[in-house]
Amino acid sequence: MIPIVDTHQYLWDLSKFKLGWFKDGDPLAQSFTPVEYAEAIKGLNVVKSVYIKVDVVPEQQQAEADYVTELCKAGNTPMVAAVVSGAARIGWFRQVGWPVQGQQVRQRHPPGDSPGQRTAGLLPAAGVREERVTAG
Repeated sequence: MIPIVDTHQYLWDLSKFKLGWFKDGDPLAQSFTPVEYAEAIKGLNVVKSVYIKVDVVPEQQQAEADYVTELCKAGNTPMVAAVVSGAARIGWFRQVGWPVQGQQVRQRHPPGDSPGQRTAGLLPAAGVREERVTAG
């Protein structure tokens, strides 16, 4: 069976986080944790996954980043990376000179600098590890 990398893994634990976009009676208004994810992917050969932010309330964005970082480090799920809100690190983006408007980081590429080169240099400095996976 071909190995699968799930590039859009959404998880939320409502005992830990509040998601402001849920409405009363919404069928999604229940936790979907690594336990439920493991059950959902059973037999599918998902070997790696990338967590995608779920828009927790702003005051919990850093906690969301910490939570998924710990899940990645634990090694007991296929999660190897995460995309989280930049607002949790907005001060860092300002410090390194990226343009910031409100709570949004605007991507900037100096002349002669490709987007990939810029990102590759900044992510490790922000404590983010980049892993490239190639099919083989």
